[in-house]
Amino acid sequence: MSNFLSFTEEELEHTLTEGELPASVRSAARQVIVVWTQDWCPQWADLQSWILQEAGNRPVYLLVYNQHPRFAELMAFKEENWKNREIPYVRHYVGGNLAAEHNWLPRATFQEQLKRLEV
Repeated sequence: MSNFLSFTEEELEHTLTEGELPASVRSAARQVIVVWTQDWCPQWADLQSWILQEAGNRPVYLLVYNQHPRFAELMAFKEENWKNREIPYVRHYVGGNLAAEHNWLPRATFQEQLKRLEV
């Protein structure tokens, strides 16, 4: 895996309407990582520099929502529905189910998180 995956407009619409990412994203692999962030965030710059390497074969979906035409709506959804006002916001899915969520973590802690989710 060498690149971030993007959301389709249909996947984003489903998320906003249903309150959760569609199965096409959550179940794209046994483990899936989702990142919602804004491009100016210094913690995102750090995470971006190593997350794909740490993810290995796990797909990593990325939404830089301040660059999206529906910025305000996407930010409000993340903050109100997912109750997270920090960035970057990371969600881990295992077997299609939300298994963990967090904001920026140091690289070693992120590695530990991935190991915990392997079981």
